[in-house]
Formats: sequence, C-alpha cells, structure tokens
Amino acid sequence: MTRKKGLICLGLLLLGLLTLLSWYCSTHLWRRGHPIRSVSAGLSHSIILLTDGHVWGWGDNAYDQLGNGAKRRMITPVLLQGLHNICMIEAGSNHAVALDARGFVWTWGQYGTYRTYLLDQGNSIVLRFPEPTMLPELSNIVMVAAGNHHSLALDNHGRVWAWGQNGYGQLGDGTVNAAKVPIQVGGLDNVVAISAGALHSLALKSDGTVWGWGNNIMKQLGSSPDKEILNPRKIEGVENIVQISGGFGHSVALGNDGRVWVWGVVDWTDVPEITDNVVIDQYYDPTPFDFAVPVIAIDAGGGHSIDLLENGQVWAWGTDSFGQLGNSSSRADAVKPVQVTGLPAIKLLAAGNSHNVVVDESGNLWAWGLNDDNQVGTSSLIESLLNMSLKNHPELSDYVLEPRKVLNSIEMNGPEISCP
Repeated sequence: MTRKKGLICLGLLLLGLLTLLSWYCSTHLWRRGHPIRSVSAGLSHSIILLTDGHVWGWGDNAYDQLGNGAKRRMITPVLLQGLHNICMIEAGSNHAVALDARGFVWTWGQYGTYRTYLLDQGNSIVLRFPEPTMLPELSNIVMVAAGNHHSLALDNHGRVWAWGQNGYGQLGDGTVNAAKVPIQVGGLDNVVAISAGALHSLALKSDGTVWGWGNNIMKQLGSSPDKEILNPRKIEGVENIVQISGGFGHSVALGNDGRVWVWGVVDWTDVPEITDNVVIDQYYDPTPFDFAVPVIAIDAGGGHSIDLLENGQVWAWGTDSFGQLGNSSSRADAVKPVQVTGLPAIKLLAAGNSHNVVVDESGNLWAWGLNDDNQVGTSSLIESLLNMSLKNHPELSDYVLEPRKVLNSIEMNGPEISCP
C-alpha cells in the first residue's frame, strides 16, 4: 500500500513538473515575443495574433479549436503550429480562420456538429481540421470571417466566398446545402468588408450599403418577413457605413459619423429552440445609438455587443448573464450601452459568444465574461499548476464579472511581418 501511494505521489510530482515546464516555455516565449496585432473570441476559446505573424490560443479545445491535437482545454496560451506570416484571424464557434501575407486562407477546428447533421437530414456536413490547413481553392484573399459553423472570405476583386454549414442560407448560394469547399456568393460585387454572424452573413459595399443573407428569425437581416434569406439582399435603413459585425441574433454597423446602428435581437434568453427564445429587446429596423465621443470599432457577440470609443473607453450592451458587460456583481442586462469600468485606454477589442477580449494601449491583454472553459484566461502560475481542480477559486470561476488582466505587455524582439 505504501509503495502504491509512493507511485501516486511520484506521478503527481511528474505531472506538476510537466505543467510547470509547459508554463515556463509559454511564458518565456511571451516575454521574448511580439506585440499583439489583433484578437478574436469564439464560443469557448480565444486567439491572438502577434506582429511576428504567429497565432496563440487558449480555452476549449475539444473540437481542435486550438489546432494542436490535444483535445483538452488550455489554460495558458499555446502556439498554433504550422501558421506563419499571418495577417488576420477570426474565431468561429468551434473553428477559426486565418489569412496569411500571401493572400491564402487557413482553417482549423470543426464546422458543424453531428446533431445538426442528423437534424438537417444530410443537407449538413461535419468538417473537421485537427490542425491548421490551407484551403487551395482560395487565393488573393484580403479578409476572412467566421460564424458558428461557416466562414467567409473576400478577395481582391470584391467577391465573397463561403463554405461550411448552410441550413439557413448563410452561404448565400440560393440553397440550404452545405459546402465542403468555398463557393462564390452570387449577386455581390464591390464588397470591401465581410462579417459572419452565428447563422447569417453580412457584406459591406464600397458605396456604404450593407447586404445580408441567412437566418432572419430575429430580424438580424432587417425587417423582412422572410425567416431565411438565401441570396444577398440590401438591408434598408443604413447607409454611409464603414464597419459591420454580425452576432447571434443581431447585427451592428458603424457609420462614417461615428454612430452605431443595431438591428435584430441583442438581448435574449437562450432556450432549446431558436423560435422559442424569450425576446427581451428587439430592433425590427436599424436603430442608431449616439455616444458623446465617436465610436471607432464595434464587435457583436452572442447576446451582447461592445464598442470602442475614440477616447479608448469600451462600452457594452445586451445580456449580462455571464458578466459579458463587465458590470462586476450587478449582472444587470442593459438595453442601452454602458461603460465597462476598470479598464485603461483600449486599442483592440473582440466579443465572443459570452466573453470579451481587449488589448490596452500598453499592450496588456484583458478579458471578462463566461469562463467555463478558461476562455477568459488565468493570470498566475498557481492557477496554471492547479489546472481546473479548484473551481471555486476566483481565477478559475465560471464567470469573470469584471475585466481581468490576463497577459502583460510583450516586449518587441525582432521585425514585424509586412501585411497588405
């Protein structure tokens, strides 16, 4: 019995040493790394792109969202192997896409689930990429976007391409058939930006108009009575737009005057079927929000949205069920935007399904919201060594109700890659 206990103790010691080694290597690389170029947040994972063109991620990895084959959650950032000279990243529900400096697209993780495959009676597919994989069908791409289980790409001719699930017409080809390889979205030209919502897609044209297709049950494509829009259609009521973002049941746009426009259901209570959602707040037509200071960046999450103001402040509105609004212990939903307190001046932001990731002017990374798979992250060695065994520890709780600094600023060590 004593020998058995000794072996168990030895095993635990070795496990601890391996965890410590993993943490040290990760931390060492961070300290000698590069500043953050961009951030993106998915359903239960987060990824960041450094100026050296490398991508790091943490959180849930059951569907290979982190592209390392481990299939277990990561509580410290891990480097995604096989990705180099990356210029843009986008996290979907259980997958991600990246754009490299040559204009090629990479993807990893899983598109779709076996449940959706069965429900769609074969019109759906399950695409799984255990590691970052280049899509040979795409070239000369300038922008990518990721939804729940589909992705979009914009080429240098203003054309949009789509692949993945298509049960609501989110691929924009006039059908509800899924696509294993990228297909061109018809009826669009002169597109300058794209965004993928959960089950819908958006495109911004050079004339400042917004076009959308896919699921419209929550009016995320405007006031049309159609529940599904299978081909791109102009969204009436918004013009002179410079940025777009699709959430779960809503869409957000930024005008050239710094005003924010929203339509669809922003704040909703999740129940098993989409059509049974208890609607808390719905905008049938695009509705403007005015701020005292112009907004310079927007991002739509699952049931919330966040905005970055010109003065570096972050504002949020929608559901606060998991602390997405950063209102500390209040957990109060907000119909109108409220300031996220406790943050320094911010320069980059990303909204996930139920969490947020931002980068301040000094290069520090902050996050808050749902943390059931450590998608927010931890901030010390102790939590890394304990893994998720102490669920009642504040660093490892399922909800982070106010912004937490999870990575310190990264010192520059080498040249940045050049991106178009």
